[in-house]
Amino acid sequence: QQDAGGLRDKVDLLVGQPLDPAKVARAVQRMDSVYQSKGFYLARIKPDTTVREDGSISLRFRVDEGRHLAVSGVRINGNTKLSEKEVVGAMQTKPEGFFWWRKGAFDEEKYQGDLSERLPEVYGKRGFIDFQVLKDTVIIDRERGKAFIDITVKEGPQY
Repeated sequence: QQDAGGLRDKVDLLVGQPLDPAKVARAVQRMDSVYQSKGFYLARIKPDTTVREDGSISLRFRVDEGRHLAVSGVRINGNTKLSEKEVVGAMQTKPEGFFWWRKGAFDEEKYQGDLSERLPEVYGKRGFIDFQVLKDTVIIDRERGKAFIDITVKEGPQY
């Protein structure tokens, strides 16, 4: 759960000022970014306004953090020397499995470790010291709570 103080810093609304819908939308977008940076890609933030008796407006942001994102699949492009199974097998980020114990939860830190450490290591052990990750994309389906990971690699020559 995100602390209220961290989110308040992202809200650019002043008490006692006229309510600007564009600023409310920007505040929602900024708060959503905070949640995504913490791994809550499925968080939903809704502004809730209430008109008080004196005519002023009370504004609250209702946050549903949602469940954690599950990885539905991983595709590796550009691999010719190592199979997709070998490459994905070296990663800590794995797609959810048929069995209940393989939830496939997306963890940003593990994913970054896969890209910067584990993939270069698995290729390096097989003599591909010029290996590079050229591109990585995480495609998020908020409705289903799933993520698909697409990674493009350049293996380079084998030494």
